[in-house]
Amino acid sequence: MSHFTRVKTQFRDLDLVVKALEDLGYAGKVERHGSPVALEGWGGTKRRGEVVVRKHDLSPAYSDLGFERQSNGDVAMWADSDFVSRNPRFATSLTQRYAYHATLSSLTGQGFSVAEETSERGEIRLVLRRFS
Repeated sequence: MSHFTRVKTQFRDLDLVVKALEDLGYAGKVERHGSPVALEGWGGTKRRGEVVVRKHDLSPAYSDLGFERQSNGDVAMWADSDFVSRNPRFATSLTQRYAYHATLSSLTGQGFSVAEETSERGEIRLVLRRFS
């Protein structure tokens, strides 16, 4: 039976979660809300999320995918248990894309710019430079 599963993440920035989801092919399918909205789950199960991908945009899924800020500042991911089990690389890919955007955000904020970017065999290599 399908149900919501809380997937532990180390995400802290919902805007970066949106960018990561868009990188994974959910551009135009991600809803960003200022406060948590209801997620629809299988059998009427309810959770809440500030970033949402509706179940009709996921395959296979019986529940919406949602991200909600917790009281400690971390972001929890609520996902359909069947979606998680049938897409074991989803959380890994999402985490990689989140880390990519977090790294770029932090380093460009410190004055660095991307000089080179390569990707092979699932690894991303960034060469950054900063002129003083």
